[in-house]
Amino acid sequence: EEAAALFHVPDPEQVVFTLKDGKAMWNYVQTGLENMTEYTVTGDGMKEGVQVIVTGNVNLAHEAPVTVEN
Repeated sequence: EEAAALFHVPDPEQVVFTLKDGKAMWNYVQTGLENMTEYTVTGDGMKEGVQVIVTGNVNLAHEAPVTVEN
């Protein structure tokens, strides 16, 4: 399964899911610099150290319970 954190939604918003207190949190973001594999991302809820959900996130909803598997 390919990992992806950034979703494009209508109007042309972009969304990243982060993990907070065991729940998926929907964050509207803006992208900046990018290359073939990485983006810089800024927006509400995006700060250093935040956990970004990169797999299993296609069918997530805001505040859906999430279990982290290592």
